[in-house]
Amino acid sequence: MTATVDGPVCPAGPTTVTVAFWWQLAAVGVLLVVVGLTVAAAVYLPPPPEPEEPSDTAPATPGS
Repeated sequence: MTATVDGPVCPAGPTTVTVAFWWQLAAVGVLLVVVGLTVAAAVYLPPPPEPEEPSDTAPATPGS
């Protein structure tokens, strides 16, 4: 069995490659910004406050 070849396969044109390259570069840039902001938030933001312990003098249920 032989495969028939209609002709040489034409590579993608330079415009298609350029657009795909810039989309990939933009996606990498956005991901780097998101990772950078996440790391900055983890390093520089203070931790959330600890919940306070309920006092023994407070009623156990509201209205009692």
